[in-house]
Amino acid sequence: MRRPSASGLSATLMRGGARKALFLLGRELPARAGDRDALIARLLGSPDPAGAQLDGVGGGSAATSRVVVVSPSLRDESDIDAQFGAIDPREGRIDWSAGESDLLAAAGLFALLEGLHPCTEGVTRVRIWHAGARARVDALVPVRDGEVLQGGTFSDEGVPFAGLEVRLEFLDPTDGGRGGPLLPGAAPVQQLTVAGLGLLDLTLLGGGWPAVLVRADRLGLTGRETLAQLERDRRLKTRCQAVLAAAASRLAEAGSLGPQSLLFAHPDPAAVGGGEPALVWVAPPAAYRGSGGTAVDAADIDLLARAWVDGRPQPGLALSAAVAVAIAAALPGSVVHGAARTLPGVPTRIGAPAGPLAVGADLVMSGAQWRVEKVALSHGARRLMSGRVYAGPL
Repeated sequence: MRRPSASGLSATLMRGGARKALFLLGRELPARAGDRDALIARLLGSPDPAGAQLDGVGGGSAATSRVVVVSPSLRDESDIDAQFGAIDPREGRIDWSAGESDLLAAAGLFALLEGLHPCTEGVTRVRIWHAGARARVDALVPVRDGEVLQGGTFSDEGVPFAGLEVRLEFLDPTDGGRGGPLLPGAAPVQQLTVAGLGLLDLTLLGGGWPAVLVRADRLGLTGRETLAQLERDRRLKTRCQAVLAAAASRLAEAGSLGPQSLLFAHPDPAAVGGGEPALVWVAPPAAYRGSGGTAVDAADIDLLARAWVDGRPQPGLALSAAVAVAIAAALPGSVVHGAARTLPGVPTRIGAPAGPLAVGADLVMSGAQWRVEKVALSHGARRLMSGRVYAGPL
């Protein structure tokens, strides 16, 4: 039984979006991957047959059994290198392929707090090399009087307290379109015959964002319905599954159900619907009441959106669905473009179930196909604690 250093390791506990992770400095960890992973798992309290991680700093859940290892970047085009790990609480295995857009926001903040990158007044751009996805993501962190702001008013769905808003820019998130064509058939709107609904105008997205978008009124909806109202609609499932069935064959024919973008990589594919495209219905902006009871004015949003995933209506709008809506809003001729009042180059303010959500997308024409050049979105981030962390015997 090996005993780790009695002096422990420098560590910071950070929240990014709806995730929480232990942040460690790469230079303090063992060079061998196996030794590094064993130490990290032990710090979090794994392996633990009960999955509670009581003898470590992990929280015993997928959202909290996380680690981020940060080092100065070896690449000229990046400022820091970051590895994002999801630890299996019971077995202690670490999956280093997780996309973790939430924790990327915390990584940018961490880099400034630890002095790994200098602060510049106003907004500091931290260029992050995502080692698992082999892609660069930029974090834009607010700075005032030479220091990172310690608080903020940005709210993430599922988090009861606000944090500092960190803007993320995903550059070429589909790796040059290697995830397949963004528009199966190259048309922004396709007319498909749907059982029980007749001929529908649909926007079908692939290229890392498999999604089917339709106007809410074509499903007999307004876009303002609550989750309880949608669950009481016994015919809604039949209508939604019929739309998905009609669209699935077209997406498959075009090879548009390939790997998802790095924004949405997930260590547990079953948790995100097994790769089935999301069905999203949209409507022009209108006032509604969010799931938390907050009134949302029509002037504060550009359109309404709700989603159907894995056979049921969703209580929130997942990031993948929100990005699909923003992409379609920027796409001339799409069903979303016709419903939204988005301005070119400005993030789309989506009226999601929990409240407004701003997501931007820049598209470029590459050959005969549209390609996503950049996706921009925000997460809240906050330093929860910093100090030293100690591992028990390995």
